[in-house]
Amino acid sequence: QALAKHPSTFMTLFVAMIRAGEESGALPNVLGRLGDYLEAKDALVRKIRSASAYPAFIAGFFVIAVAGIMLFLIPQFEGIFSDFGLDLPPLTKFLIASSRFIGNNLVWEILLLGGGAYAFYRWVKTPEGKRKFDQILLRAPIFGKLIQKASIARFSRTLGTLMDNGVTVVAALEIVGDTSGNEIVREAVENVGNGVVNGSTIAEKLAESPVFPKMVVSMVSAGEGSGNLPDMLEKVADFYTDEVDASITQLTSMIEPILIVGLGAIVTVVVLAIYLPIFQMATGIG
Repeated sequence: QALAKHPSTFMTLFVAMIRAGEESGALPNVLGRLGDYLEAKDALVRKIRSASAYPAFIAGFFVIAVAGIMLFLIPQFEGIFSDFGLDLPPLTKFLIASSRFIGNNLVWEILLLGGGAYAFYRWVKTPEGKRKFDQILLRAPIFGKLIQKASIARFSRTLGTLMDNGVTVVAALEIVGDTSGNEIVREAVENVGNGVVNGSTIAEKLAESPVFPKMVVSMVSAGEGSGNLPDMLEKVADFYTDEVDASITQLTSMIEPILIVGLGAIVTVVVLAIYLPIFQMATGIG
């Protein structure tokens, strides 16, 4: 009851497990399991953040490099070329026109970008916007599978931990849905909870959602049939945590060369646009 008065510090899952531990007289064991759960959860978050840090740095450098080229480098060469009165190649003309457009409308571009970011932030905060955005994330070509696997790992570990420490299935499912972080996953878990109240099994209701693969449904069904569901959920969580690790490693190895090649392509285009007129000028002098 005391912990529940501080929801910003102690999440619902924490309070529910402490309550179950007090009622069952197994509070020390519950605290140990809760510590293990929080460590596993934080480890997963750290892995995702550390894996995305380097690609984010490369992407930021990419944007800064392109902005510097378009705003500072191209205008310098434009002045040089105009002094010689050269008939510039199409690539050079296009690059100079793009540089002029970006430089002349920089204030409006910043305002538009800031306004768009703020409008997007407000939209995502609405229930419909949050649901739509979460749906888009789950369907994203590369990141969707990663988000799905992370959601399954979090669902399985949270539900297994709650049930293993005396929290009822319905209450545990309600907590899992509230702490899922994804509206589509929350709706799927809510559907499972409603089905359990009406006499369905967890596996039967999980099978109705596209979020949960057949392997998860089969393992949950086996756990329910053997009366060993918490342990089975723990195995599912471990499996999908390893899958998230593998996906992050693969994604990082893909993103790095793509960004580097993209930056190289931009630099190549700029070099060609600058040197073609110089070659033309040298030919004319010859």
